[in-house]
Amino acid sequence: MQFDNLDNLWLLLLPAALVAFYVFVFRRKRMATERFASFPLVQSLLSGVSRRKQQAKAGMIVAAVLLMVVAEFEPMWGFRHEKVQRQGVDIVVAIDTSRSMLAQDLKPSRMERAKLEVIDLLRALKGDRVALVAFAGEAYLKCPLTEDYETVEALLKGIDVGVIPQGSTNLSHAIRRCMQAFHDKTRKHKVIILLTDGEDHGYDPTAAAVEAARAGIVIFTVGIGTKEGAHIQVIEGGQRILLKDEHGSYVKSQLNEALLSRICETANAKKAERAKGSGAGGEIKGYYIPAYDPQWSLDKVYETSIGSMEKRKFGSRWVKKYINRYQWPLLLAVALLTIEAVMNDGRREMEPRRSER
Repeated sequence: MQFDNLDNLWLLLLPAALVAFYVFVFRRKRMATERFASFPLVQSLLSGVSRRKQQAKAGMIVAAVLLMVVAEFEPMWGFRHEKVQRQGVDIVVAIDTSRSMLAQDLKPSRMERAKLEVIDLLRALKGDRVALVAFAGEAYLKCPLTEDYETVEALLKGIDVGVIPQGSTNLSHAIRRCMQAFHDKTRKHKVIILLTDGEDHGYDPTAAAVEAARAGIVIFTVGIGTKEGAHIQVIEGGQRILLKDEHGSYVKSQLNEALLSRICETANAKKAERAKGSGAGGEIKGYYIPAYDPQWSLDKVYETSIGSMEKRKFGSRWVKKYINRYQWPLLLAVALLTIEAVMNDGRREMEPRRSER
């Protein structure tokens, strides 16, 4: 048996709280009874009440609440096979691995924050295919397009600063390597997401953005860093030190939001030009996302933009669909509450006492 909805595990506190409540009530009732047990009137009033039945009624209410909580978790057992159509968008995620990603203006570091953003995206995907590219001075495909999000996440953890030998950043190479990760030549259903601080040391990446737009690719850029920036910390000889340039000055890395915004705007302008010439319209546009702003995250971007793009069909497959059985614990809960409502807590009619001689 497995459960389809475990978002509200705190609901298990309800039956536990009820148990604590009834234990408290019965204990107080017993103490009060013992205090006045010598009074004949109290004895006569309590003679018709069954403590066991009261406890049984309380147990039924606790069990009913527990069963309703179980129904909320949507238990599933048994399964059937269904043929489902696979469809979605192809998304290539590129992560900057240059040394500037060691800066800690975003906690715990720019690199770790970039990984967390990608994990949020993976949690939101709904049948889309995703690929991973790591880049610095060069760019390499770390994971081809796949629907196996667990594998993507495992490979994502292996990406770190220094995995690319060339340490400087070249966004043009990153965009062109992402373009090569797409298998077909169709001009739809394709997205590139660049996670970088925007410190580009290569050629103007807007030229590569125009090439991507001509291929029908939507580009989103995620700024990993802050406007104020931070010094870059590296580990040498087992000690953490601040990185210096060739002049002996400490290197401070700042987020280049202007460049990252220009990449998206250039791509959007070229796509709009191409759409106008072909008579097409209504396409999703990419945009710049500042990771330092808490209202932005890749899962939200997926829900509001990428997820609404026209989907590509990947074929069909047979999947095992577990059957939701929430109605059974719910039915048992209703039955227990019904029994508790009609059940009285009185003792059985006692035999008349023998007359005293």
